[in-house]
Amino acid sequence: MELPQREQPAMTSDVFEANPELKELFTAAMDEVTDIVARDDGTVFGSESVRIGAAFRDAGEIRKLRRKQRTCSYPGCTRKAIRASHTIQRSGPLALISENRHVFAPHLSLSKKQMSMEKLGIGDASTFSGFCPHHELLFSEFEQRRELSDERHIALQVFRTVCREVVRLDSDITSLERSLSSYNQAVSDYGVKHITGKLQASGKLPANFGLRNFQCREVVEPKRPSKKHLIIFGACGRG
Repeated sequence: MELPQREQPAMTSDVFEANPELKELFTAAMDEVTDIVARDDGTVFGSESVRIGAAFRDAGEIRKLRRKQRTCSYPGCTRKAIRASHTIQRSGPLALISENRHVFAPHLSLSKKQMSMEKLGIGDASTFSGFCPHHELLFSEFEQRRELSDERHIALQVFRTVCREVVRLDSDITSLERSLSSYNQAVSDYGVKHITGKLQASGKLPANFGLRNFQCREVVEPKRPSKKHLIIFGACGRG
């Protein structure tokens, strides 16, 4: 990521127009915050162990979101889905490739920072909160035959697989949005503390002056997607 760029914050005009030196100090402090965030040396986001702990929490949250009972994935249905719809039939393909009713599934070890394969019972493999009991019956014909014998069966299996991916991605997006919110809050908290401290140390901070709604966002240039800028923006004034 390129060095952050600073966006002029919305400021209460009477404070800075009456004190250009204060505005200059504020601008310099803003630049320092963007540099510190870009340097990413642990000042804002903590040590590596703190980050690993946050990653474990995020991973746990994703697992909970994926196991959460949802509305049936069939279009227009408002019934509750069962918690463990199988994307791949348990008594068919899963049973065929299992050993002692277990299969191997990829697993990310955050502590080891690597992928591994771990045993998973076929009762849990390929499951998601997908369909209500009524719409689970859509797949019963080819599951009972244990084969996809016509185009409709193939279409239903593809549909079930796509629905599983929609549920999985929805959980991932929800978790990432929460992580981004935590990231922005960490930047905001550090920015307010750093800038306020700099202004207080100057001895030029007016009474009842404070920062509010200090935020961070990452902006991608439309014509150059690989170019990103970290924008720090906010508001300040009395009160």
